[in-house]
Amino acid sequence: MKIAYIVSSLANAGPINVVMDLVQVMMLHGHQCVVYYFDEKVEKDFPCEMIRISMRSDICFNRYDVVHTHGVRPDFFVLLKKPLKCRTRFISTIHSFIFEDHRYKYGKFKAFFTTRITLFCTMRHNKVIVLSRTAKEYYKSWISSEQLTYAYNTRVVNFNQDITEEEKKIFLSFRAETPQIAGAICGVSALKGLDQMIQALQELPQVGFIIIGDGPAKLSLEQLAQKCGVDKRVHFLGRQPQAYRYLPYIDVFTIPSHSEGFPLAMLEAAAYSKAIVSSDIPIFKEIFTDEEVLKFRLGDIKGAVLALQKAFQNKSMLEKNVNNRYVKDYSPELFYSRHLDIYNGKM
Repeated sequence: MKIAYIVSSLANAGPINVVMDLVQVMMLHGHQCVVYYFDEKVEKDFPCEMIRISMRSDICFNRYDVVHTHGVRPDFFVLLKKPLKCRTRFISTIHSFIFEDHRYKYGKFKAFFTTRITLFCTMRHNKVIVLSRTAKEYYKSWISSEQLTYAYNTRVVNFNQDITEEEKKIFLSFRAETPQIAGAICGVSALKGLDQMIQALQELPQVGFIIIGDGPAKLSLEQLAQKCGVDKRVHFLGRQPQAYRYLPYIDVFTIPSHSEGFPLAMLEAAAYSKAIVSSDIPIFKEIFTDEEVLKFRLGDIKGAVLALQKAFQNKSMLEKNVNNRYVKDYSPELFYSRHLDIYNGKM
């Protein structure tokens, strides 16, 4: 099978990581892949041909069995360029719950228009993939049942990759001050709910918090940490390539998000057998049970404190349970099989 993936950029971002995982599992099974991208900035090096395009470009779609787009610009490109008669199957993936996501990014007024434009751009695709059953229910009033399907994500990680010796020293010195380390890997935005973890630290004097990522909420979080008197126990490592490399040095992984499409960092933590504390949003309830991931109600700081305490106390059991679930339901092989069925029109 010949597959073309079209993305907005090759940035180190969630949707691009999903495409990287798709390319790797597809090529592993003998399929031919090409990645088309718009923006000049390149942070990801795909193991296949990569071709930069613009909205003025033309792609001979009939050369491919499947064209799979990720993002509004690639979807719009297909809307404009797809021939009236074409044997190729066109697939789009929507990676988030866009009404919440756009509201946090753009505000309510702009989001009213951007969400509808995003959905309109998928109208010429054969299938639109969302990332969970929860998301399928969420979009059923906006996308036809014939067009809509879902596929869980995976993470293809290289367990042999490690952080540098200098970075290890940072963790050792941090652990000397705070013997228990919680961590998060994410874009640092209000959507990610990191403020809840910082507030929880006030009741957890033995816990330090490592944040791997960057974004517009960093300054406000630093100010919050100072206000709460925990700034010496909060450390920002900034945006890092293959951030999962840091997971072996974290005791409990946290993901207190207000909204997530399908949490790649959570899957990475599960693959690394990390105890996990999360908010109780519907997507997290769907993909992991309370025996696998400890959850707290959004905005309930006392609940977050209790969840973190239980995670440190029951770390071994949680690590085993969450990894077993990852292997059972979110492995790269299952990810491959589900997408291949969608590409072949079986679902």
